[in-house]
Amino acid sequence: MVPQLQAKPQAGAKLPPDRSAVELRGCRKCHRGIEPMRPKNTGMGGMIHSMGQAYGDWGGCVICHGGTPAASTVTKAHQGVPAGMAADGPVAFYRDPGAAAVVQRTCGQGACHFDYPARVRKSLMSRRAQSVTIRHANNIDSSGSTSTGSMIYDRDGTVPTVGSAMYRHYMAQWQENTSGAVTVVTVQKEGISCSACHVDHAFSGSGRDVGQAFSDSTTIAGHLKTHRLMATREASKGIGLRTCLRCHGSAEKPIIAQQIIHSALLCQDCHTTIDVHGDGNMAANTNDQVEVECQDCHGTVAAPPWQLPLGVGDEGGFASSVTVRGVSRYEASWASVGTSYPRQGGYLLTARGNAFGNVVKTGTGALLHSAGGEDIEVPLLANSKKHPQEMANGECRTCHSEMGDWHQFSK
Repeated sequence: MVPQLQAKPQAGAKLPPDRSAVELRGCRKCHRGIEPMRPKNTGMGGMIHSMGQAYGDWGGCVICHGGTPAASTVTKAHQGVPAGMAADGPVAFYRDPGAAAVVQRTCGQGACHFDYPARVRKSLMSRRAQSVTIRHANNIDSSGSTSTGSMIYDRDGTVPTVGSAMYRHYMAQWQENTSGAVTVVTVQKEGISCSACHVDHAFSGSGRDVGQAFSDSTTIAGHLKTHRLMATREASKGIGLRTCLRCHGSAEKPIIAQQIIHSALLCQDCHTTIDVHGDGNMAANTNDQVEVECQDCHGTVAAPPWQLPLGVGDEGGFASSVTVRGVSRYEASWASVGTSYPRQGGYLLTARGNAFGNVVKTGTGALLHSAGGEDIEVPLLANSKKHPQEMANGECRTCHSEMGDWHQFSK
């Protein structure tokens, strides 16, 4: 059971017997019972707790939020940072460390996800966040102001900053055959925040404002449901579909969800980090950004996925020089933060040549490890007896435009 925030202790009250004095040093003097973003027995959680001890905060809150853990008042605790704080870390108290305006100094500080903020800022998802309403203060900085009007430049050339050698070669061909990479765009406000996707928020008044102490009775739409990260299988059983549908439609009137036929899966089971966080270039449209196709896992009626050339199903419309993509013996190094699965016969590759970390070859079949916790045998089209000609000539979503029984291919 997730612990709840507790009421403010009265003067002279004894501390709970199951909490040591060390556990309640720093921010947890007041914020008792708050869930750790990641448990101490995980790699990320252990690192945050360890780093926090150097600044007198045994919960590690200061590493992301900043502030002054040793302060004796709420006002002073929510100001400044301890002396000696990392040069690339927080410089003030941040109510939402995942906000786009401050994320380079929080999630993106050197010891953590240092290369993500720049990629995300240039990604199509982040740049299009200005056109949707997210019920979360995803661009509020430490002063409470909203950032507006911003030019985003891509000055490091058209070679992706992440991706396999095969992927980079493929994308060079892609740019020659399509609109190419964008070099400058204007946005009206800061893009999507890390918190918008990686923290669960309330939609109808069931959230609680953990930014303020002792507010467990608060029920505010748009505020946190729990102070826990959503990410991998171990962390949270993945990022729930409802989170993606806040922007990509809704449960009542799905947009993207109408094209999802795998009702047992999460969006992240198919979509890679490059699809979401970008590859360091600024894509002109969705086709430029998204590297996955249904054939990457299901193959075609003629061949399993590992026997296909790169580019099958990709909207670029050019013939890749790689005629048999094969499999990878290694996970993608830029995507290895999170759950690692045994490679068995090798990791399947996307249409553009990057390894799926969660889909592997098993003899003559394939197995998908869902972040939601299930391990699912992938139906291969080459083994299907249903409408082979239609499947050979059409887009999968031409027929499969609503959520349904994804096992139909194996019947």
